[in-house]
Amino acid sequence: MGINCNYGYKYIIKLAELLKIPIYTNTMAKSFVKENYLYNMNSCKSYLFNNLDSCICIGSVFNFYFNFGNFPNCQKKNMLCIDLINNAYDHDDQHHNNNNNNDNNNNNKGDTLDVSHYFFSDLFHILKKLYYSVKNVIHIDDIENKKEWVNILNEMKKTNFNKMCIQINKYFEEEQFTMEQAMLIIRHILIDYYFLKNDIDEENKKHFLNYLKHVDKIKIRDFTNMQNVQYNDLMDKELDIPDVDEDILSDHNNDHNNDHNSGHNNNNDTHIHQYQDYSYNVYEKKDIIPKRKKKELYFLKKQIKNRIIITNEGSITLNLGILYLPKFGPYSYVIPQINGMMGVSMNASISAALDNPNNIIFSILGDSSFGFTSNEIETICRLKLKIVFIIFNNNGIYGNRDIPREQNETNTCIKEKHQTNNPSYYLNNPSSLYFFSKYENYVIAHGGYGCYIDNRKDFIKQMKYVTSQDFDHYPALLNVIIEDSGFVNFDVDKFVK
Repeated sequence: MGINCNYGYKYIIKLAELLKIPIYTNTMAKSFVKENYLYNMNSCKSYLFNNLDSCICIGSVFNFYFNFGNFPNCQKKNMLCIDLINNAYDHDDQHHNNNNNNDNNNNNKGDTLDVSHYFFSDLFHILKKLYYSVKNVIHIDDIENKKEWVNILNEMKKTNFNKMCIQINKYFEEEQFTMEQAMLIIRHILIDYYFLKNDIDEENKKHFLNYLKHVDKIKIRDFTNMQNVQYNDLMDKELDIPDVDEDILSDHNNDHNNDHNSGHNNNNDTHIHQYQDYSYNVYEKKDIIPKRKKKELYFLKKQIKNRIIITNEGSITLNLGILYLPKFGPYSYVIPQINGMMGVSMNASISAALDNPNNIIFSILGDSSFGFTSNEIETICRLKLKIVFIIFNNNGIYGNRDIPREQNETNTCIKEKHQTNNPSYYLNNPSSLYFFSKYENYVIAHGGYGCYIDNRKDFIKQMKYVTSQDFDHYPALLNVIIEDSGFVNFDVDKFVK
């Protein structure tokens, strides 16, 4: 599964479950498929690309060529692309090109690419019928081996989840304010805010992985659950997090949790096409440009009117965001890949705010990534866009920052060299940024709301405030001074057999 997987991800999930095979995907696709897919990360991508001898791509034309067109050991005849957008292709012309010699091919450079022998645009319905036809009867010789493999993967995932909860416990035992704590605070407040604004049944929270289910509540009193609480009473109120009766291995099903009960004769399958409604209004006058109809979004079978769009960017901030931040379906979580790319998410938040003027856009950035496009703040303030920026100021980008100890150097000298107000510290640590930068002044200078935060309690209060009904001072920027997390290790190599 590649980046552009919005059309095909639910069918891939179903077929993988049906055929008892694991799903391997890149990081962006993982966000759309399942929140707790911890063993499907980029670390397995290069191995698969170099060793696959056949592949089936479910999605779009772009998805196929961009992510699945360069397998070195895979012949084209072993590649199958199922195009769910149902684009039209001239198969007669493709067949004609197949029979031409090289000279004729050179004269037809403007023709479409010769892919008729492995590309299909009409398998959308076949795929659906295939799923329902073999749903109850599976004739696979090695099904027991595949079941055992899946069980092993699930046990590994469960072990990793328990390990994560132990780590979260460790985070809250410390007095330090860490990035993991901040991400969990954002996660739970946004989930509660989203459910409350859209009047979604609280029972559906089971579709989100509750990272705090097995964590000691005494250590996380500052976390709050906002269900059935008025926003104007939240500033100084503390609540316990209720237990959520959920399976930690359950899927994060956005809109397809009941598809398998609908049957293959359902001709009014709206949730299958809900993200590809490109119909146009009919105009009598030909000189009037047709107006594109606004797509309707659904989440857990309910139409969504108050969206929450999250843009996420950075180094460690992006890694932790992929792991912890909630994903409210396709088109609601925008990130670059984990490849050092920065300067994307703030521009994406501007586009999202212009397209969704009545909804809040949350942009979670690292201090380094914020520096790439920080001057866009003037545009955002001038247009008064409803964007909340959360800057994780962790003193730099990537890795641990340390100064090598010289021979016969005293502890006092070492301590002085490690002070972040010492210029020599930054000369010896090129990945470091100024720890005392007042990023909130960027937005205050242009009329927005800015706040300096250096502890967990203030961060929770400010998050409640900017998501309250009374807050109307956009854009907002929270400059969160936070502990340096160093490197983040997902331990995903253990989950690929």
